[in-house]
Amino acid sequence: MPAYGGKGTYHNTIDLSYRGLRGRGQLDYLTSVTKSKSIMFHPDSMMAVTDTFYVTETGGFPDIRNGKTNERWYPYGDSMRVVQIQNGTPFRMYHDDALLAGPTEPPPAVWPPSARESWHRHSSHCTRWIWAHR
Repeated sequence: MPAYGGKGTYHNTIDLSYRGLRGRGQLDYLTSVTKSKSIMFHPDSMMAVTDTFYVTETGGFPDIRNGKTNERWYPYGDSMRVVQIQNGTPFRMYHDDALLAGPTEPPPAVWPPSARESWHRHSSHCTRWIWAHR
């Protein structure tokens, strides 16, 4: 079903109770897929602890994936911020050739501050990652 006026698509279960509007299922936004048993829908945003999060490689942007993350989606601001769980695994990118430790914002956003990328035993740290089409 369309979510937030068609900004994304939600599949599976939605419950409304004294705990709020909650879901267990899958959210598709742009090229990202979020699967979670713990989704909270708010009028202006969605929060989730993901079981699976990934972005498919498209338009020159890399594939990105992780299991447990904290996610906040602001559909009316066209932004999504996904943060690895503290002491959790880093994001896997470029078909497992690179790791990204820190938060990420799926394309077309600018990559976040304070991230560390590892690629083939090399490491780099940058205050702001900006990815562009190849």
